Amino acid sequence: LVHGLLDENVHFRHTSRLINELIKRRIRYELLLFPNQRHTPQVHADKMYCEDRILDFFKDALRTEGSSRGTNDGAESAQM
Repeated sequence: LVHGLLDENVHFRHTSRLINELIKRRIRYELLLFPNQRHTPQVHADKMYCEDRILDFFKDALRTEGSSRGTNDGAESAQM
């Protein structure tokens, strides 16, 4: 999950509702927050950081394919 805390369309309460549902269903998740950004990062450094984190996530997920990463007791995974 990626969320800009200054987003005027998707308020953090929407993200928190999704997180609560993921927890209720025992689905693991990762959260990347940008406190000073709106819907998508506009500052170059934040864009690069976000893209690097997403790339790292996919590299890690693909490297550990078939392992228990992202699951909890067989539950489906929803990450980033």
